[in-house]
Amino acid sequence: MFVIEFPRRGKVTWKDGAITVESTPEDVPHDLEEAVRAVLEMEDVDLTVPSQVRHALLSMAGAQLVVDTSSHDGHGGNGRDSR
Repeated sequence: MFVIEFPRRGKVTWKDGAITVESTPEDVPHDLEEAVRAVLEMEDVDLTVPSQVRHALLSMAGAQLVVDTSSHDGHGGNGRDSR
């Protein structure tokens, strides 16, 4: 599981091959979700591979990795809260 925050826009959580997008009230509705989905599709990301998802999302402007416990799935990560 990992969480990537986008200041003033929201956050994206990846867990078990699924992503959840939570926008802030300041974000235009679905703006962050649309951007995330577009990047994942454009980069042909396999949602079951956390390193691919993490890399794609961190390429987006303002992205900050705030939690990463994905080392437990065998695909990398440091297994620590990275705040």
